[in-house]
Order: sequence, then structure tokens, then C-alpha cells
Amino acid sequence: MSIKLNKICREYNVGLHAVVEFFTKNGIEIEPSPNAKISDEQYALIKESLDNRPLRILPWAAEPFTNDPRENREIINSHGWNKLRNDVILLWENKYILFPKTFIGSGLKFWTVDVIQSKCPSAIIQDRVIYVNKLCEHSGLLPVAPDISEETVHHDESVFRFGAPKVNKTIAVQGKIDLSALNSATRPQRKTKEEKRIEREKRQKQHTSQNSKIANDVKGSSNNNDNLSKDAIRDIWQRFVDIQEKLIRQRCSPISIKTDSIEIENDKLHVTVDETSNEQQVEKILKEQLGADDYNLESGSILVDELKWNNLTENELASIRKTLSANYIELDTTPSINATIDYANSMGRSDQMSIEELRQLESIIEQGHLIEGTIDDTAAFISKVTVLREEYMHYLFGDHYVTYEKARKKNSKPQIIDAFEYHNQYIPLEEYNKYQDLGLLCKHYNIIFKVNNESAKEELKDCYDCWFPNTETFEFKRAFTRKDPFHPNFLDEINANIKAFMDEASMFCSASDIDIDVLFSYTISKHNLIKSKLKEVATVLSGREGYSFNEDTGAIGIDFDWRNQDITELIRKVEESVPFIKVNVFDEHRYKCKVNTQIVGFEEIKQALEDKYEDITIENDNVYHKINIRLPYVESDLYDPLCARLQNDLLQVSITGINIEFVPKVEGKIRLNVNYNAESRLEDLEESIVDMRRADFGFVLGEKEFPFGKLLKANYPELTFDIDVAEEKKDQVIEAFESGAISTIVPILTGDLEKISRLKNTFTMATTGADLANSRLQRFIFDSSEATKTTDIELMLRHDSVVYKDLCEHLLNTRVNESQKQAIIKAMYADDLAVIQGPPGTGKSTAIAELIWQLVRKGLQQGNKRERILLTSETNLAVDNAISRIVNNKTNLVKPVRFGGEEKLESEGLQFSIDLMKRWVEEGDACLVTDETDEETETKITTDLILKNWVNNISERAFYRSDSEDNEVIKRWRNYLSNPNKKLRDIVYKRYVENANVIGATCSSIGDKKAGNDEFNGFTPFYHNFCDVFKQKKGRARIEFTTVIQDESSKATPAELVLPFVYGNRAIVIGDHRQLPPMLDKEEFEETLDYALKLAVDDKDKKNIEQLQQFVDEHFDEMEISHFQRLYEGIDNSLKGTFNLQYRMHPDINEVIEQFYREDGGLRCGLTYPKDLGVNDKNIKNPASRYHGIDINGLIGHDTHVLFIDSKSPEMLDGTSRVNYGEVETIDKLLERFENSNTFQKYLERFTKEDDKQIGIISFYGKQIKQLRSVAHNHPNLPIRVSTVDRFQGMERNIVIVSMVRSNIIQSSKNQLPNWKRYPDLGYPKQKSLGFAQSPNRLNVALSRAKRLLIIVGNRELFSELDIYQRLFATIESNKNNNVVTQEEV
Repeated sequence: MSIKLNKICREYNVGLHAVVEFFTKNGIEIEPSPNAKISDEQYALIKESLDNRPLRILPWAAEPFTNDPRENREIINSHGWNKLRNDVILLWENKYILFPKTFIGSGLKFWTVDVIQSKCPSAIIQDRVIYVNKLCEHSGLLPVAPDISEETVHHDESVFRFGAPKVNKTIAVQGKIDLSALNSATRPQRKTKEEKRIEREKRQKQHTSQNSKIANDVKGSSNNNDNLSKDAIRDIWQRFVDIQEKLIRQRCSPISIKTDSIEIENDKLHVTVDETSNEQQVEKILKEQLGADDYNLESGSILVDELKWNNLTENELASIRKTLSANYIELDTTPSINATIDYANSMGRSDQMSIEELRQLESIIEQGHLIEGTIDDTAAFISKVTVLREEYMHYLFGDHYVTYEKARKKNSKPQIIDAFEYHNQYIPLEEYNKYQDLGLLCKHYNIIFKVNNESAKEELKDCYDCWFPNTETFEFKRAFTRKDPFHPNFLDEINANIKAFMDEASMFCSASDIDIDVLFSYTISKHNLIKSKLKEVATVLSGREGYSFNEDTGAIGIDFDWRNQDITELIRKVEESVPFIKVNVFDEHRYKCKVNTQIVGFEEIKQALEDKYEDITIENDNVYHKINIRLPYVESDLYDPLCARLQNDLLQVSITGINIEFVPKVEGKIRLNVNYNAESRLEDLEESIVDMRRADFGFVLGEKEFPFGKLLKANYPELTFDIDVAEEKKDQVIEAFESGAISTIVPILTGDLEKISRLKNTFTMATTGADLANSRLQRFIFDSSEATKTTDIELMLRHDSVVYKDLCEHLLNTRVNESQKQAIIKAMYADDLAVIQGPPGTGKSTAIAELIWQLVRKGLQQGNKRERILLTSETNLAVDNAISRIVNNKTNLVKPVRFGGEEKLESEGLQFSIDLMKRWVEEGDACLVTDETDEETETKITTDLILKNWVNNISERAFYRSDSEDNEVIKRWRNYLSNPNKKLRDIVYKRYVENANVIGATCSSIGDKKAGNDEFNGFTPFYHNFCDVFKQKKGRARIEFTTVIQDESSKATPAELVLPFVYGNRAIVIGDHRQLPPMLDKEEFEETLDYALKLAVDDKDKKNIEQLQQFVDEHFDEMEISHFQRLYEGIDNSLKGTFNLQYRMHPDINEVIEQFYREDGGLRCGLTYPKDLGVNDKNIKNPASRYHGIDINGLIGHDTHVLFIDSKSPEMLDGTSRVNYGEVETIDKLLERFENSNTFQKYLERFTKEDDKQIGIISFYGKQIKQLRSVAHNHPNLPIRVSTVDRFQGMERNIVIVSMVRSNIIQSSKNQLPNWKRYPDLGYPKQKSLGFAQSPNRLNVALSRAKRLLIIVGNRELFSELDIYQRLFATIESNKNNNVVTQEEV
């Protein structure tokens, strides 16, 4: 019988190399392959050796074992010790417990420390390992129940291994197809467009009739219809969360990297993104579906196979166009004849011209015979700065700088290693510390002993194992690592080592017989060294007019007068100002210059051709100095006569020096025009990568994914990763990158996978009723009418009731209004569920703080001192906004704690962070000061801490009404409390956490076990924090809260909304269904159900999925209704609250917003109702004042609070996003008007907080946001925050500008000019889609962010298509204070 090596590797969890090395040492040559076989004798030999291996001793730090076998089994399983890779020995109390990887039986053997020391001391080595075969009889058995729930899992520790394909043992034959029957006569004939139109109309009639029949015969009544919809939506979401984990893995797109850019230093991986990599999806479509074998998207046209093109159905063509559009390619589906008129004799591109070409072009323009136009005075030199690294290192370290080659396994070219070697010298510690920013590291030192006495040498060889025969020296090497770093006492350590050797050697020879050398080896980070030089360049060039420099990439730009300045001299001065750099200049360097040229008589040529050909397109391309002509044709027979006719007409253009060229027709091919927006594609790629900072990344070999670390820094296209793998795998990961084998990396969406897995688990709990804190949740969370009603609510709400009077007497915030009080009482006394509708500015966060205060107070009154409330939302910002309102200077009764990484929390919530509290105990107030900068506001981030607020409250209360100025004891106590030492900080932290009663966390973080993996993968940070705060045993504790409050619930999907409530006895849902609903993608649901259909287990399951597919197809609009809205509309009035007074907006702005809330009873301004609190008070210190005092002639007066700018500019599709360049320009001009306004400068002086000064600019499309941010940078003196509407939900600003983007006209490129001949009405093609605005919710959020001044820039004609927007415009115009202007007036 023969045995494969991989069996041994799996059985004993050892690497293949270790097995082969064992046989080699025993004189047996074995092929180093996992499939190599060995004999029974050889197997017995290695088995004996491996069975007798020493076992590591691991300390047991978890909860103590008991005498209960089942309880011990729970403890073991909860910490993953039931899934071991090897046998281990655990040290618990005074017992060594043997944990076999395959444990069978009713107990674990253990030996006491005393027994081992007395009976078998040779079994234990240095308290680190134990030889089991040397142990005596065991002392006893630890009782443990058998684990029958799971099979033992064997793990493969190897880093690189190809997964074996899974193959069914039998192949089931489902049926046969008679291929001979598929002859040409039986093949379906292609239908004409008219036939297809008739078929579509017929299907629509059948569809309408079928829906009517289903509605009448099956659903019967509206109630049944509602129930069917609820069931279907619930089932669809169950399928959705079940499938998403697999689909997330499939959609994880790889990022191509340049293999020659890979650089690894000090566990940091530096790579550059390969921007030239082709999209596989695009290539597949163009080559396989269109037959475009050889194409260049930059050329503006592609050749497709004529036969394949003609055979495409309308649906196939629509699908192709959609996919290409998502990849930034616009395909014109009408073939065309393409021709060009080159009027600059093939001169270079105007944005890439040499100085000589610029002078040549200027000379031609001055002659006026061929080209007319202008050339800007300023040209831009664009290049990169190179750091002369080797010269710089020679300068720093002189002759100590050395290089040597390191061989690579898979690459013939060796790696060059830099080092700095000092013989009997070293870099002093103060100098060493000075260069830490360059990454200077002492890697190791070698102590080298040369013994010149032969007999002594032989004696010492037996004493030491550091003899090197090649050099005939004894060498002690001391390496420094991240875990064991270089330390200040290194000289003492060296002297101690020398003394130890010399003491030993003195027994055999004298000190004069021994020569001693010490060799220090240092390295420096190439990356840090280069970055430091580039930073130096940035400092020198900062503030210089006409110079720009990116210190992250080394890109440099110099604007210069190309007619009068010498760029060579300017470059020389830059190089002289910073030593050891070089500005890269090519022999024929080209410059970017704004050139606006056209052929003389262009307008006449264009007009003549447009008069003759109806659909011809003629564009002047002043970049390439050409006229591009495209003449579409419908039938292929028309190509030749049309082409001949156009050629004849172009011959009439009698201008000397032009070159007319027709793109030739290719037999069997059709030429289609394309517009490829490569710049936009790269912008989106950059944005998506930058958004993945701190995400885990990996690479794929074979079918297996290998994680290697986190993305630390993204200065696109340069990325920096932290290589974070086990030490034994690190060399293999580094070798894989350095060998060039890795050309793509992939984000490992662990967070997304964990989130969807938790959604799946909790949604299943809610639908099945398993393990719920409130067993009734299964019913009422999907049908809120099932929630237990509060029978005596009317009595409680009476102003003379005990409940109402008690609430009013103990208000945390005395400004809580009547609608808020009613909602709070309903929520407090709900048994199962309460729903609160809160429009913008109505004080949801204030009401949540009041509700929490009242719940905690009520709990204490009833004797429940451990009230446990969970405050949650889908976003960190919403949680932080709500939790921050709890802070007050009156009481310490409510003690909130925020779970979640500090880096994810907004400044409002950071003060409650449990992680920051722990750091404060250790570091004091120093940890509250941060150097981080808000990316959008560019201001320093600072934070407070709730523990300090708590101590201040105690201090104020303790010394209330005392005269501290004369009392020395009180002075000292005040100073002690205001400047707490570590001991006091620790006491404060422990007492606070012991009495914590409110936990803040995002919905997606809530759960116990880490998910996304079939095997136990540890507990979540939330669970660890929960157990620590509430003193629960990990592995045995259940997450449970008395009340769960979810804010911003209207944005949550059913699965997201359900997640936190499975852990609560009472659910309080707060939101606004007139604001942002969850973002759902119909295609995503269709894709999910298609995938589920493939996995269907039987016909019944398949039929059920097909019914769900039909529901999605026909009723997706019902799915888009937020689950919050369903709960709000279905719940009993005793459990439902509505806020109807807003305190954010000026009444004039409120009039505009009120349109969105008419169906809910309207929305009133609490600043003027029931009485005017001073809304127009010029003293802005009055909190009710919404006066701004800005006066901009023709646009804004002191009383203007709503300005509408009617935009007539076209929108443009940009990838999957949209942009409106006309609106961007308008907002740029508007900001310029603000900048030049004296009244606006006075307005800014009235405020101290940055948020109050900022102008908020909101839009609905990422590409528009990108353009608006560029505009904002052009106005550095204006405080501006630009964000999407999603980011702005929950925030407010005094002045808000909203860019609507969508227009009733559309352009295909940024520089497209209006064509009044082809589009006589508007100059551009018309379009009617409202896009995002089809549902008013998103616009409601955008408009309701403004407090004092709302400015809307949008196309009135398009948005008037909906009645609600017509009312909105009528409201704006009817108010004499408001202003409506055109773009031109701005």
C-alpha cells in the first residue's frame, strides 16, 4: 500500500517542505510533490517522528472550567477550541490539559504541575513545550460532553494551493434534443419591426387582461391584495439576503496593477494602478457579439460584423448599448460615412504641441489664408520630478552605502538591496532618531570573533553553534524586528554578549588571541526618502504663481509665457532650489496650450453641407485641427451613392493646404461611431479605489483567494498596503509579488459579507420566530396592525392625567412641543412597537434624547436600575447626531456608550466612543487632540469626551453655592477633578461603564458571531463590547435590550430595519417616508432571483421563485415603498406619533417644503407658530432668527429666502452618472457674486462656527458633485461644503444651493454646440426623464437642508411635468419675497 505526501500534510498539519526535508535527513530521496507516494515502512518512520513531536503549551485565559461536562463543552466551543489544527497543551490554574485535535470520549486528560515536576520532569522543556510520550500516568479527567453537532474540520495552512474541482459522481441525463430537426425550414424567421410592434401591443393587452383576472379571481379584496403583497415582499427579501453573499463575491472586481511598479519595504507594499487594462466585459461585447476584431475606441468609430449586426434583436441591441454606456462608451447604432478635412497638414494635437509647432501654427493664423483663431499666451509644462535616490543616499551615508543582489526563485533578474554598513561604528541614537521620518532602521548587528589560537578554536566550536567555516569566525547575529525593535540600550547588550564570549574563551586562550569586529547594518525606506524629497519640492514651490506640484505623485506643472519665457531656465531654477532632484524633460517635449482654431470659411462649409444633407453632422475639432464629418445611412445599398455624392461636394472646397480623407468601407463590416469617455472612467476608478481605504485586499491564484493586507493610502494611481499576514506566510506573499506573478488585486469585502450574513440570520429569526427577545415580533414587524395596542392612551394624553403631568414636570428639554410629547408618551407605553413620523427640522434628535431620558427615569421609578437601550441607525452620522443631544449640564442619569471604530465615528459621536474612553484612561487629554483633517471642510478635527462632562457635572453639583475662591480645600478638589490623574480616570471610566444604559451603534455592526464563513470565526466587536459593558460571559451571553430605537428608518430596507429589533423587547421606529427611501435596484433583484432559480431544490421551490419573479416584474414600485411607510400606515393610532412643527427653516422656505407633506396634514414653522419667536430678528444671536442680511443686486435682498434660477442648459450622460455643465458655470458665477459682496462678508463675521458659515452645495449625481468641488476650490475664501443629497440627510446649513442637473435637453459631449437647424426648438435633442426626481423624496431632502437661504438651480420646464413640482414653483412665485431669475441674469 502506498500513501501520498498530501495525506501526511493534512493528517499532521505540516508543510510539504518539512516532510521532504525529514526524509532527506534520513537518507530517503522523495519528489517534492503532494502527489508523490511513499511506502508503508516510510510512512511508519515519519509517523513515529511526528507522533512524538513536542506540543506547545498555551495559557487558558477564558472563563474557568466547571464540573458540568455540558457547560465545559459550551465553553470550549464558544472559543473555537473544538476545531483545532493540531494537538495542544493548555495550562489552566495548576493543570496541563491535553486537547487532541480529534477529541472522542467523555473527558480531557490533565496532569498537575506537581505530578510532572516530581514524576516526569524531562517531559517539559522551559515551560514552553511538552513531550507527550514522556509523560507519566495522567492525574485525572476534565469532564467534557462529546461534540456531536459538527464534524472536525481540517484546515490547510499552505498559502498557495489550487482548489480541486468538485465533480458529481453521476451525470443525470435530463432528455435528448433531436438536432436533425433543426433545419433551415424549422428555424424561426427574423421578424420585421412592424411585426415586433404588433406582438408587443398584443402581449400588453394580454398582460392587462391577466392582471385584471388575477385581481378579481385570486386576490378578491383589497385586504387580501395587501396581504399577498406583504407576503411576497417578505419572501423576496428572504431570498435576496440568502443569495447576496454569493453574488457579492462574484461582483468583486479586480484592480490591475503594474508589475514593474511593485516595491516592498518594511511590510509596506507600494504599487501603481494599471490604467490601460481593458475591460473584459467591453471586449467580450465588441468582439463576440458585434464581431469588432480589431478596434480603437479613441478613434471615434469601430468596425462591426455586418451579419452579426443585422441579426441582433431590439432587446439584444438595447442590452449592448446599456452595458457599453455603463462602461463610458456611447454607441451610435446608425452606420455612417466618416470623412475628415485636415487643415493643419497633420500638425500635432493642440494640447500636446512643441514650442516650434506653436510658432508654426501662429504663423499660419497670421497669414489668414487657411486657419483662423487664437492661441493663448500661456502654455503648460507638465512632467514629473525624479528623486536622484542613489546620489542622495551617498550624500547622507557616504561610503557606508552599499548594494548587493538578492536572488529570486521565479525570476532570473535578481533584486537589488540597499544597505548601510558600519564596521566598528554605529549611528548615534540622536542621529538615528533624526532620520526616523525617512524610515531608517537598524536591521541587525553582527559580533564577529576571529580566534587565532587553533586549540581554543576547536574547543569553542563545541561550545557555540555560530561557527562559520567560510570565514573561520564565530558570528553572533542580533536581528531587530517589528515585535522586537531596536532599543536605546543596544551598546550594553553588545558589551554583555562580548563579555559572555570572552569569559568562555578565556578558559582556552588569552584575550590577545581574539580579534573582535562589530558590523551594524541599517536600511532606509526608499518610499519615505522619495516622499520626503517631494515634500521638500512642494514646500519650495508652494505659493509660487504658475507652479503646481503633487507631492504624492511627483507631478509638476509650470504655466509660462511660451512667446517670451524660456522653460529650460525655469526648470533649471526648480532643480537648483532642491538638491538631488531632476525634472523629467523629453527631447521633443510637448506643452498644453489653449488653442481655438478653425478653417477659414468653416461656417459657410458647414451651412452648405447641412442644406444638402438632412442628417449630416459637421464638427470642428480644434484639438486635431480637423473637421469631422459623419453622414448616416440606413440601408447598406445607399452607402456607395451617398459616399460618391459627398466626395464630389467636398471637392468643391477650394482651399489650398487641406487634405480630405474618407474612412474606407470594409467588405462585410459596418462602421459605427462611438464616444469613449476614458477620462471619466479613470475618475470613477480613482474614486472607487480611494473609497476603499482601510479595506482588506487579496490576490487570486487558481481558484483560491489569498488575503495580504489593508489599503493604507490611496494617492491614485499609487497605492500603499500594509502586508498583514502571519509571519510564516509573509515571505511567500512577498515572493509572489516580487516575482511578477501578481498583476491584479481584489478587495476582500469582509465587511459587506459579514453585514449580509447578519441580515440573513436576523431576517430568518424574524420570519421563523426563533430566538427573539419579543416572540410577537414575527407578526408585528411585517404587519404593524398586529402590534399590541395601548388601550388607555387617550386618558394618558389628557393634560390633567398623571402620565402627562409627570412627563411635563421632568422634561430634559423644556422646549419639547405638544406633538413631540404625545409621540414620546405613545412610545414609552407601547408594549411591542411604536412608529414616529418626523419631517426635517422637527427635532427628531431632540425628541429621541428626551425619550431616552424619560425611559431611563421611568425604569428607575419602577425599580429597574439596569435599563438597557439600543440607539441605532443605518449610518454613523444619524447615530452620532441623536446620541449627542443627550449631553447636558444638569444630570448624569443617562450614560451613553458608542460602539464602533473611532475612525468611523463623526465628531458628534466620538465623545461617547468606548475605545476613546479606554485611551483617555491611559493617555489623558492628549488623545482628544487629533491632526486629522475633514476632507470636505479642510478643518482640524477635535473632540470632547462624555467622561469629562460627567466629572464636570459632579464637580458643579458637589460645590454648588460654595465660595471656592476662599476655600483652599474646594480649590484643590476642583483642580483634582478638572485635571484627573490616571488613577482617577480609571475610576471614572469603570463607574461610568458599570452604569451605562444606552448603547449607540450602526445597524450593520449589531450581532454576536462574525459571519461570512461556515466555521466559527470569532465574536464581533459589538458582542465583545456588549459583554464587557454589561458584565456578560462571552460565548454564553445573549444580546438583549429593553428598548431598541432606530432613527432614519425610512432609508432602511425590510432586512436592515428588522436586524436590531430581534434583540429588543420593544421597538421604536423613527423616520420620515417623505425623505430618502432605501435605494433599490430592480436588476439586482432580478439577478438574485435568477440565481435562486438555478439553485431551486424541487419543482415547488422553482414555482415559488417564478411567482416572486413575476411579482418583481409587475409590482416593483410596491417594493420601493419604504418598510417604514408600511409600518406607519398600518399601525394603530395609539402607537403612532407625528411631528408637525419644524424649527429649522425660515417660513418662506417652509412654504416650499410643505408641498411634500400635505397628505400627512401639512408642516408648520414652529418659529412663527403658535407665536413669532423673532424669525426676522436682525440679532442672529436669537436662536429663532433666520435673518441673513445679504444683498446681491438683482438676485438676493434682505428679505429673500428662496431664489430659483431657471436653467436652460443641457444635461449630459457621463458613464452611469450625469452632469450639467451650464449649472456648474452658473453656480461658479453665483459664488463669485457672494465672494464680491460686502454684505456677505459681514454675514460671515456674525458667526463663529464653521458649519454656520458654510455654503452647502447639494446635487444628486456623483459627476456633478465632482465638477462642483472643482468650482469650490476656485473660491478658497468661501467656506463651502459640497456633498450628495445622501450625505446631507440629517445635516443643515444656513445657505444651501441645490443643483438639479436634469434638463429637458441633452448633449452627448461637453463642447457640443446647439444645432438650431436640426433641433430648431431648443438646439439640442429633447429628453423627458426626471430620473431621481420622479419620486419627490430626494428633492425634499435637498431643499429642506436650508435654514436662511435656499437657492435652486434647475430646469423649470422639465420639472413642471409633475403636479407637486408645479405647486412648488407656484408657491415660490406667489411669495413677493422670493426671486425667480434666469441663468443669464446670474
